[in-house]
Amino acid sequence: RRGHGGSGTNGAAGGPGGQIYLHVTEQDSYLLMGVAHSLELHKLVPGGPGGRAGQHGSPGSAGSGGHGGSDHRVSRRVTKRDADGATREHTEWETIPGGRRGEDG
Repeated sequence: RRGHGGSGTNGAAGGPGGQIYLHVTEQDSYLLMGVAHSLELHKLVPGGPGGRAGQHGSPGSAGSGGHGGSDHRVSRRVTKRDADGATREHTEWETIPGGRRGEDG
């Protein structure tokens, strides 16, 4: 027998943000310095979507069988009369074996 499979994962993390390439002449480079200080450029291009959810896990293996029961000892008092008519008492003991170990699942 097999157990239940595990749950899938939440998927991979989102990808890195995109890249912006600007080609400017040297005389316009001062404009880029002003923009870089006033805007958070890393927020202009968002990251990619997250990955798809993971697959469910494989089923677990079956459990082992249960322990067998313990032996049980029983006593009884026996009274017997002998040929002379006298009574004699003694205790008889009997051991009842316990159950065997259960089968694995």
